[in-house]
Amino acid sequence: MAGRINQDEKEFLDIIRGKLRKDLLKFIQKGQITIVGPGHGIAIPLETIQIPRIHFAPIPPDAEIKEGENGNSEDIGSDIGVGKGPGKPGTDLGPVEPDEDDENGEGKEGGERQAGLGRGPEIVEIEIPSEEFYELFKEVLELPNIKPKGERQIKTESWKYTDIRSAGPESLRHKKRTYKQALKRTISEGQYNPDEPVIIPISQDKRYRVPELVTKPKNNAVVFNMMDVSGSMSRDDRELVRYFCALCEFWLSCNYDGVEIVWIIHDGEADRVTREAFLSTQRGGGTVISTAHKKMLEIMEEEYPPEQWNVYPFYFSDGFNFGNFDGIDDNEICAHLIGDRIIPFVNQYSYCEVSAHRYWWPSNGKGERDPSQKFHPAGSFGLMLLEKFEGELLVVCTNLQEMEKVPNTIKDVFKQGR
Repeated sequence: MAGRINQDEKEFLDIIRGKLRKDLLKFIQKGQITIVGPGHGIAIPLETIQIPRIHFAPIPPDAEIKEGENGNSEDIGSDIGVGKGPGKPGTDLGPVEPDEDDENGEGKEGGERQAGLGRGPEIVEIEIPSEEFYELFKEVLELPNIKPKGERQIKTESWKYTDIRSAGPESLRHKKRTYKQALKRTISEGQYNPDEPVIIPISQDKRYRVPELVTKPKNNAVVFNMMDVSGSMSRDDRELVRYFCALCEFWLSCNYDGVEIVWIIHDGEADRVTREAFLSTQRGGGTVISTAHKKMLEIMEEEYPPEQWNVYPFYFSDGFNFGNFDGIDDNEICAHLIGDRIIPFVNQYSYCEVSAHRYWWPSNGKGERDPSQKFHPAGSFGLMLLEKFEGELLVVCTNLQEMEKVPNTIKDVFKQGR
């Protein structure tokens, strides 16, 4: 029975994998991928398998009907069958046709436009191992493996037992090797009795494990997620950012031994916060983008030295920047920070302009979308980056506008394998 169950489980998982491979892009575009956690897998919603049932088709108006022996109607058509007798409770009678006289088209007993009262198809979440989903994710989005920058590796030291010796402390005695050595000695001395085996190790039989200090390189990455939480950023904007950050964290965690996330929010001032606060905080202040970048540099210099960490700054905003200090535009301050103090020390700097459901944005000034413009003129931060860092491979500028475009944004950010 156990073997049959295992076989059925394997066949079921093969079906799931085939469906996942076929529809993965659709799941990502609909925001249906749930990252359970590093090393715990991915959850994907799938409809449960429904047992097929036979339904009789409705009788066409022109079908010839005659009375049966017991007064029941019998259809003499070629493909229409009608059951005899009163039926049993629970018999599925098929969909109810709407009443033609109903002005709303809903029907007396409920039609196409009436809210359903029954149970809909059950949705279950299937968990896929992280390693397996990583390969599918990489294949569907056509992403290259990430290459850590330079020698940014943390050297980790650990003790590993690599040898066996005849001397050592009792705490490191290898019992199996000791018994084996005692057995060999007993047989060679002719004292072994297979009917009543007695094996007593002596001092010369004892064997001990020998530890060795092993140094291994360990690639670690730190992600700085920075977001504008001023009044112009909507709830839909933050939902797009949440989903995008989860996919980015998954992708990086599969390419590095360890990934740490730093969450920074700002309006006129910047603060380091938790993940929950990052995704839920809304403020009504102005927008000064340089404050978030200064906070990031402060944390990086204190906690994440670039010579030991692969650094990934992400900035999410609608692009508005109203800061002005002593006549110096805040965009100029940001350009200096990014060009002189961030780019030389990071793997890549990524800017995502978020404009959920604002399909007119960017526009040509007449309320019409201008496909030639990637960033809205009012959201001048993106335009500044394009102008100041044209040709700079370490600066990536892209858009987050709707769930369906999230895969394209992921490709924009990681297509260089940095």
